[in-house]
Parts: sequence; C-alpha cells; structure tokens
Amino acid sequence: MRKYLFLSYFLFSMIFPLIFIITWFMKNNVLPTGDAANYFDTACGIAKVFQQQGCLSGLFSLFLLRGWRPIIFPTLIVPYLILFHGSLMYAYISLGLTVFVLSAIYTYKYFRLLLNYFPSIIATNIVLLLPHIQAMIINLYSESLLYPFMIASIYYMVKSESFSQKYYSAMSCCFFSLSILTRPVEQVFHLLPILAYYVIFFCRENKNNFSKMLFVVIMLMFLSFIFLVNAGALNGFSFFSIKESSFVLGLFFLVALSMHLHKKNNNLKFKYFVLSIYFSILIGVAWYLHFA
Repeated sequence: MRKYLFLSYFLFSMIFPLIFIITWFMKNNVLPTGDAANYFDTACGIAKVFQQQGCLSGLFSLFLLRGWRPIIFPTLIVPYLILFHGSLMYAYISLGLTVFVLSAIYTYKYFRLLLNYFPSIIATNIVLLLPHIQAMIINLYSESLLYPFMIASIYYMVKSESFSQKYYSAMSCCFFSLSILTRPVEQVFHLLPILAYYVIFFCRENKNNFSKMLFVVIMLMFLSFIFLVNAGALNGFSFFSIKESSFVLGLFFLVALSMHLHKKNNNLKFKYFVLSIYFSILIGVAWYLHFA
C-alpha cells in the first residue's frame, strides 16, 4: 500500500513538467545540435563497434572511444541506440525522458527530507519546470545528467547521517562518482560548500583530521586538473606533454593515496567519508587518464 501511495505522490510531483516535456518531444522533429551532436557521434561509433565486432570489443570501446570532451555521457546513449536499432530520434527521446524521471525521483525524495507530501509535490513541480532544467534535458547537455546525479549524491549524504550508515554512504559514493564522470569540474566546485561543512564537522570532532580533510580537497582539485588537461583545455601547459603530465599526476595520486590510507582511524564516520571520496576520485582518475 505504501508503495502505491508513494508512486501516486511521485506522479503528481512531476505531472506538469512531464506534460510539457512530452509535448515538446511530440512536436519536435529535429535532433539537438552543439555538444549533443558530438555525444551522438561518439555514441554511434561505440554502437557500431558493438554491432560489427561483438560485445567484448564494444565494452572496450566504451572506454577507448571518446569525443572532444572525454566524459561518460556519450556511453550512456549507446544502450538506447542498440535498443532502437540505431534510431537517433528514439534514442534522444528515451534518454531525455530517463534523465527527466531520474531528476524527478531524487528532487522529490530530497524535498521529502525537509517537507511533507503536499509541499514536496509543489516544490518538485516548480523545480522541474525551471527553464534551466528543461533546456538542459531538451538540448541533451551533459549538465542535464549532472543535476540528478548531484542531487542523489547529496540526498544519500544526508540520509547517511554524516556517513554513519554504510549503505547510504556507499550510494552517495556511487552517485558522486557518476557526477565526476559526467562533469568533474562543475561537480567539485558545486560541492565545495558541502565539503567545507564536512571539513569543519570532522575537524571539530578531532583536530588531527584537518590535514586529511585538506588532502581530500587537494585530490579533488587534482582530479579536475587531470580532466582539463586531457580535455585539451590546458594545451599551453608545458611541464610535460599532455599525456605525460596526466601520468605524473596519476602516479602522484596513487602514491599519496596509499600513504594516506596507511594511517588508521577508528572513527567510522570519518573512515566512510574519506573512503567514499577517495573511491570516487580513483574512478575519476582511471577514466580521465585516457591514452587512446
């Protein structure tokens, strides 16, 4: 009964934005341009490998084939292209609706942490009707997926009760990792206020945690730097070539990580927090240290 009740509340929470976006998809007959065109081009290349060379080669191509912006977004289009036999329009509509529903779920769930059912329904409808949210989904910018990943990460952070709950800490880590793979620089800088809160929180519990928390923030900055180098945004960087500089930063990261985790800490909250952030950074480094 509770499941059906939640489902009905959830449907009401997105009814007006859903009507708008479905109307748009029904009336629209062109594919988005700009960044989305490049994402589709990359996704079509990956889907072609799946179709012509098999599943194993296709899985390798998910990592090896990148567009001009080396993020995970194009790889998420691939299942829709395979499902709809290469139809770009159906893949575009399906991915857009998936992103919209994911945004609606975690926007509603986040508001339910603070509000009762009816205010949460109203607030979710208002947020999802915002032009910025609608435009990101309709134009299929990668930021459209960053929003639900980031909201989900924050939602599970709150549910974890300052990382005292293992399951919610792990879920927060998963969505934090996905948002890093989607838009790393924006994710790091958008969450700086939240990271600042945890720095203060854990340092008040134990002053010895300050150096470790500072190290976490520095590693996040290095992750952003690696992305910018491999995305070609820092072509003027002349310490080494782009690939060599990425390798040096990655090596530094792995050495620093092994040294940092060698220090034991009996505070489970702090341990879960640090491990969650480090795991997310490790996934980001593995993705963006791309030599293909």
